[in-house]
Amino acid sequence: MRPELPFPTPSLVCVLRVRDAEAALWAAGVLAAAGVRALEVPTTIGEGWAGVIAEIASRHPHAVVGAGTVLEPGQARAAVAKGARFVVSPILALDVVAECIRLGVASIPAGSTPTEIFSGMKAGAAAVKVFPAGLLGGPAFFRALSDPLPGLPLVASGGVRLEDLAEYRKAGAAGVVLGKTLLPEEAVARRDARAVGENAARYVHAFPS
Repeated sequence: MRPELPFPTPSLVCVLRVRDAEAALWAAGVLAAAGVRALEVPTTIGEGWAGVIAEIASRHPHAVVGAGTVLEPGQARAAVAKGARFVVSPILALDVVAECIRLGVASIPAGSTPTEIFSGMKAGAAAVKVFPAGLLGGPAFFRALSDPLPGLPLVASGGVRLEDLAEYRKAGAAGVVLGKTLLPEEAVARRDARAVGENAARYVHAFPS
């Protein structure tokens, strides 16, 4: 059975694309307070990435926490063991999709062509991340896919702008994945909760769940 997305659609998903685990924990708290419900912890933040998933899930039980930049089945297993409820890959990693189905969690692989997108869905993905969405045409690309491939849950990632969110919603996007646009590096570095929170609130307002 295909595991379903654990967050409502459409939703904002924020990748905690920060320097280290401590920054990820801080950012998660600010984003959760601003109304971001889905948080993605990338494997690239360091060796403690899986522990960050567990810590965020413990501190923010109303948030839906997942793992990102997952390239191999072992990473998916480590993430789920720590409480990840969804797994995101930057590529069409079919072995990761298969492992997520076995584990009973939602897999969101990436695709940039109709063939990759359809292959991901056929393999049992809960949704496919269209990446890089901005370079592929943005909402227009989503609309173009809706006729030959109707009903596929697609998530936009890469080059998603605040001013495009309403159009992605109209085009049927199941969600949008945002990273440094929600977490400006300078604001995170100085731990400016007000700046990060107000910025995130603008995106939540423009793309409500």
